[in-house]
Amino acid sequence: MSIKHIYLFLLISLGCQKLENRTDPFAKLTEVERDSAANQYNEMSDYMLQPSDKHRILKDTALMLAPKNIEIRQVLSYSYKKRGEHIRAMEILNEAVSRDVAKGSIGGLQYRAWSLLYYYRDYEGSISDIDQLLAMSKQKYGICWGEPCGLLKGQALYKLGKYQEAIATFDTVLTEEVKRGFKAEDNYLVHFYKGMCYHKMGNYDLALKNYDLVLHKDENFTEAIFQSGLVHLAMNEKTVAKTYFEKALYWVKKGKKMGEPYFERFDEAFEWQIIEALDKIKKG
Repeated sequence: MSIKHIYLFLLISLGCQKLENRTDPFAKLTEVERDSAANQYNEMSDYMLQPSDKHRILKDTALMLAPKNIEIRQVLSYSYKKRGEHIRAMEILNEAVSRDVAKGSIGGLQYRAWSLLYYYRDYEGSISDIDQLLAMSKQKYGICWGEPCGLLKGQALYKLGKYQEAIATFDTVLTEEVKRGFKAEDNYLVHFYKGMCYHKMGNYDLALKNYDLVLHKDENFTEAIFQSGLVHLAMNEKTVAKTYFEKALYWVKKGKKMGEPYFERFDEAFEWQIIEALDKIKKG
């Protein structure tokens, strides 16, 4: 390690946080040296260090060296988010998105749209980001942090009670995926949330049709089983509903559900909900 890099390490060891707000102590380094040092400290602040103070000190230092590196800035926001420091997390993420968009890139928008939907339940904000990134990319289909952007937008519309718009958005996702060589029936989440929309609208036949598409791909999909039971209960078909609830209870006890490591999916089924539905039937 060079003398210059040792100097950087000492700054980190002393807990020099929020370096972006200070006078640049690395002004004498060449651009190549700054990039090299930034890469080193970015690599040192790997995933396993989140959400420690050390992770943020390393990332802050890397950003001081390479303030235009949007990826470092965006990943820094994760660390704050995982600590529950959401205001600071969003300040950093918003800055990353602003810089990203200024470069004509949509990566930051994709991640923010995903975060706004699943973490912060900011449905309008998520929709706005998705509309912007699709306009910038001049396409109807995009991927937002591992999921089709239209799936996210459709869920946001569903949560806003805009069921027809949500269904149209989900259909666009399916159409675009077929164009790309995928089978429409394989996107079980799209069909599940289409079912939820029809369910909320009181169109029980189409709700069950969509839940059946999910169950055709995975007959033990707990949420689709449970929601099918709720539809039959709404139709006063209590015996059929009871059968669905009992099956859903069996599988949820087996741990078969829409569990995610970092967030709770909309309409994730829980054991207490299923027991409550069974008790409702029992009490007549």
